[in-house]
Amino acid sequence: MASVLSILNRLEASQPSAATQIAQALIAVYTESDVSLETLFGVQSADVNTAGLLLQAEYRDPHVIEMFLNHGADVNAKDKMGFSVLDMVIQGHDSYWRGESPHWNEEVFKVLAKYNVNRIISRVWIIEQCCEGAPKYVRDFLGIMDDADDYEHRGPR
Repeated sequence: MASVLSILNRLEASQPSAATQIAQALIAVYTESDVSLETLFGVQSADVNTAGLLLQAEYRDPHVIEMFLNHGADVNAKDKMGFSVLDMVIQGHDSYWRGESPHWNEEVFKVLAKYNVNRIISRVWIIEQCCEGAPKYVRDFLGIMDDADDYEHRGPR
């Protein structure tokens, strides 16, 4: 009996939360129709907006990020794997938007600062792999001096 409960607990832990499932469904509607994210998420709970923010942060769109935050999303939320909104922004879409990517967007960092995001990256490898070659404003935002290794010792400003 204990093994069945263990299996059920692991299965439940691997499933997205109800808020995440709702956010995924709303994003699918947005992607496939002409309905704005504002219309879809504006009437949703803070939990659903937080889930939407975590799902969309990697795209680095300051207007979308701020829309979620205006509707109660938690700027310092983490997903089930422990990645924060800032971790997602730094990694970029599918972790491909790194280094000298043209997809960096300074306005995103202004929005995150406005909402007092915790500037500590949860995993040093994100800094090492994603910030080499990143624009100066990204490195300044995170408090990185000349090389990514410096972050581990100084932390963000």
